[in-house]
Amino acid sequence: MDKKVYDMLLSSWTAMNQQNFHSASQFANEALEIGSDLFDVHLQLGNIGLVTDRFDEAHFHYLKAQELDPRSNKPDYNLALAYQRKRNKQQEMHCWTSAAGKEDGHIRAVAHGVLAFEAKQYKQALGFFSDALLWEVEELYLPYAENPWIYYMMGKSLFNLKQFADAEQYFERAEEGLRSQLPLQPRVYYLLGRTKWHLGKNKEARCLFEHAVQLLPEYRDAWMGLVRTEMRLGLFRAAYAHFLRVLELSEERPHPD
Repeated sequence: MDKKVYDMLLSSWTAMNQQNFHSASQFANEALEIGSDLFDVHLQLGNIGLVTDRFDEAHFHYLKAQELDPRSNKPDYNLALAYQRKRNKQQEMHCWTSAAGKEDGHIRAVAHGVLAFEAKQYKQALGFFSDALLWEVEELYLPYAENPWIYYMMGKSLFNLKQFADAEQYFERAEEGLRSQLPLQPRVYYLLGRTKWHLGKNKEARCLFEHAVQLLPEYRDAWMGLVRTEMRLGLFRAAYAHFLRVLELSEERPHPD
């Protein structure tokens, strides 16, 4: 990679890691103007679009990266996350399937983990995600801290296997690492709350459900989790008030995956 481009990308990634998305975008666009090694530049611009909830921008740059190197599964990986954010399951799974058949072993392991999870093969999914954690990852192409996202997927797999104590540990590791990723955070709080509820840690569960609905007020499942937990704690007046909120929300209202 051209040293000037690399330096600009490194500055962009550093700014992005510090939540300074304006500077991150400026550095990446300066790299784009240099006109060489554009694959990584488009990936970074896509990442900035993704974490700032500008899906069309992210989609455009990931597709440009895909055009520049069709053999790489990095654009497939990032597009899958973008489609996941938009709740487009069909396109998301198409990207994971494509990523599973290409060169990068780390991404291939993650993709196979997702495909196994979707097939409800949770033990196999855990194996693939564990393999992915062993790879040394070049962080520049990632839209956000990836190991916490893998911990989140491992937590989901363990939750579905009803191994709640282990799931709790992975969700807590994911929560810490994904704290700044607001589109993902309500779902992490919700699933960690459900895990705490199954373990009988009701006060902790209540706090987590409250965090989830504060971040996403239309999150019906989190409101329902709050109601169940308050009923268990004997907080019937609060449970009734929150159940009225559940009734206001239709089952079709969106919540994060």
